[in-house]
Amino acid sequence: MLVEFRVENYRSFGDVQRLSMTAGSVKNHPRHVVMVGNRKILVASAVFGANASGKTNLVRAMVESQAKIVAGIPLPIASWNRNDNNNRDAPTGFEYVFTMGETTLAYGFEIVASTGVVKSEWLHDMTHKDVAVFDREGRAVITGDDSDTALKGKVDVIASMLRVNGGDLILPLLARMEGTSDAIFEKARLAMSWFSHNLVIIGAENNAPVMFYEGRDDVIRDAMSSYATGITGIGYERMKRLPQDVPEVLVRDMEQQLMRGAVGAIRGPQGFLKLRYEDGLVAERTVFYHNSVKFDFNEESDGTRRLFDLLPVIERNEVRDVTFVIDELNRSLHPQLSRKFVRDFLKLSVEKRRQLIFTTHEAMLLDLDLLRRDEYWFAEKTSEGNTRLYSLEDFRERADRRIIWSYLDGRYGAVPAFREMYPDLE
Repeated sequence: MLVEFRVENYRSFGDVQRLSMTAGSVKNHPRHVVMVGNRKILVASAVFGANASGKTNLVRAMVESQAKIVAGIPLPIASWNRNDNNNRDAPTGFEYVFTMGETTLAYGFEIVASTGVVKSEWLHDMTHKDVAVFDREGRAVITGDDSDTALKGKVDVIASMLRVNGGDLILPLLARMEGTSDAIFEKARLAMSWFSHNLVIIGAENNAPVMFYEGRDDVIRDAMSSYATGITGIGYERMKRLPQDVPEVLVRDMEQQLMRGAVGAIRGPQGFLKLRYEDGLVAERTVFYHNSVKFDFNEESDGTRRLFDLLPVIERNEVRDVTFVIDELNRSLHPQLSRKFVRDFLKLSVEKRRQLIFTTHEAMLLDLDLLRRDEYWFAEKTSEGNTRLYSLEDFRERADRRIIWSYLDGRYGAVPAFREMYPDLE
């Protein structure tokens, strides 16, 4: 589970900004808190803000840093904060503090986005106290136990594999070391597992890969029915070949599991596809039934398709310890449907140790009967054009206050500031 995310010098973020999932002093909704060791971690956070306030940049920061960690994809060259020209050569930084089981790790890196050079990188074990697993400056790596000469030799060999221009991260290299039981390699594998499997990000226009389990079709049918979509059944039609416009990166993410006999699904331009291996990749197109009348996925409403993308978040399966990050949760959804979705997630969150972080501007979700005061965050642009993140906890509002009206009245900021478009017509 995510404990905290920090970002610096990235797009609209200038100085270090943080999103914390550590519970505050709030007493209501105690079931929204999961204990991991001595840490009280929240199961949800909603980030509100005006259009262009930086909400999506927060999600993009996670998307692009995760892609760099898991797949080695470089940050976009112009992703540094361009509100100050001095930022061009300054490092862009990301840090995640997260839990895997009862272990708490902090991993981060700093990279000059304009050149792709990694300036620093670190992995610390924060379970009981701050213990360095490794610290890197440039291409020099120091382990937490630098007195172990054999271990130091292994790490030095791995460090020598970093690209000449210093653009690679060392965490993935350490995690790929098989047959080594030193703590540095075990912790690296644990961290990589979290970024690869336990951090799931769903953008406003995309979905996450899904792995099927027995009975999932029944779960989908029941869920779509409970959300009043009109869907009464689900089916699949085999395709002659995999469409060429299917995102290759999504197929690659699940390819190893498919080759071991698993069944997966992804959404492409032609609809939602079910995938498996039978002497090669086989695709089946998802169709829905409305009282025995068949409809293609792309014939469904935008809201129904969006809900279908989000279903993995609220499925009552065995998936645990996953942090879901959703950009624009309310996109194409009715306000009451968005609210029901959050409530359904909260019923499962503690049982499954799942987390939901989402951006939105749906004011109906601003309700202290729904979420805790410390689960609400705001994104607001400063006069310099930089995004500032802050929590409703800073305002110490009473649990019985109608915060929706206070927010819309501008009490907390993070709302649009309009000017008259036609002042001469007044």
